[in-house]
Amino acid sequence: MTTSNVDILLWVINRIEDILIILIFLNVFLPYFLHPGNRIRSLVDQVVEPALNQVRRVIRPIGRFDFSPLVLLILVQLVSFGLQSIIRSLLR
Repeated sequence: MTTSNVDILLWVINRIEDILIILIFLNVFLPYFLHPGNRIRSLVDQVVEPALNQVRRVIRPIGRFDFSPLVLLILVQLVSFGLQSIIRSLLR
């Protein structure tokens, strides 16, 4: 791969990370403003809830506090960083 292709791939990974982070934040805050039947909220839930459910299997909510969105944010960033590091080391 040429340098420009690597840069494009890294850019795409960054944008996917950004979109996932925005969706996780929306998943946390939309329930305060939109009813459960809202189309936007339903779409965000369909994308984010499967990943949150996997995290919740490992880290249960503590009382009324659900830390799964925070853990998922950290995981998304770690995976993005790891992928970018691997791509940089293999392709440059």
